[in-house]
Amino acid sequence: RHTFPDARLVAPWRNPHEVVASQLSSLQPSWESFGYDASEAGLVDNFVELLSYYYRTVERHFLELPVDQRAVIGYASLLDLSPAGLADMLTRLGYDRLDEPALAFAIERSRRPRPKHKYSLAQYGLDEEILRGRFPATSWTSEPESVFENSSCDDSDRETEGRQDACHLSATTIQ
Repeated sequence: RHTFPDARLVAPWRNPHEVVASQLSSLQPSWESFGYDASEAGLVDNFVELLSYYYRTVERHFLELPVDQRAVIGYASLLDLSPAGLADMLTRLGYDRLDEPALAFAIERSRRPRPKHKYSLAQYGLDEEILRGRFPATSWTSEPESVFENSSCDDSDRETEGRQDACHLSATTIQ
């Protein structure tokens, strides 16, 4: 924030139970190639802690930015983002010179085939109830609009334990 005070943050939103299962599944072949059992409780627990840390850190930094410097986009919307949608998001964040062909090129270059791996929390000894205690409460709503609503949350609220229940993130939501 001090180095880039005008930076904008776009946070992709995805429910933790989808992220945890997907990430564990995608890493499983690599771990197994090094002789690790991807469903081993200690490995899974450490990985869940890492992802939980990521969610908490993004939330903290997100809240530190002025509202006009932050936006959230649902993961499914991000995967299907059009050049017009990207232009809209950038305009909402204060960028006024947009080159539509360059945006189209950037989106086309970023397209990758969607993963075909199948996964579930149960194959790693997890369920949603276990994860709920490890991730911020703001992570668990079904739609980004209800996660990132306008808020009157101030700095004293952020210092309160359990603040996630009292304060929702504030942002522009891109669909």
